[in-house]
Amino acid sequence: LTEPVQVVGASPLLETLTSSRGSVIDQRKIVELPLNGRDYNQLALLSPGVLPGTPRLASVNFKGVLNVNGNRTFNNVFLLDGVDNISYSNSFRGENVQLVQPSIEALQEFKIQTNAYSAEFGRSSGAVVNATIKSGSNTVRGSVYEFFRNDALDANNY
Repeated sequence: LTEPVQVVGASPLLETLTSSRGSVIDQRKIVELPLNGRDYNQLALLSPGVLPGTPRLASVNFKGVLNVNGNRTFNNVFLLDGVDNISYSNSFRGENVQLVQPSIEALQEFKIQTNAYSAEFGRSSGAVVNATIKSGSNTVRGSVYEFFRNDALDANNY
């Protein structure tokens, strides 16, 4: 028995309708990539043109302090399921403070748009970070996370 097999492959088409540039970080990357402090905003550094920003107050750790394409850190927009997620009353220090910082287990994906996004996001010159929460279900689920650090487990200085 012989059966001919025909394999057809095509390169993906370029998206020519929009000029938006950015990255989509899916749930698998969010859960499997190592994160210091379990802050999903660190994964935005995987996108081109994104650098870690420096908080103005060194004693305070602001999450989501990002420099995108040379813009200042307060020029970014953070959305949660498409809704504005910035506390404007706390952003006087020069950073955008997020109102809700969801757990990485609660995120389905997040998209960072770094350039030429549509007018619906046009209130800022920096990036647009849109986090999407997982949809609900009828089953009860939970997760536990523990971070343990002890001097007895550290490496020796030989």
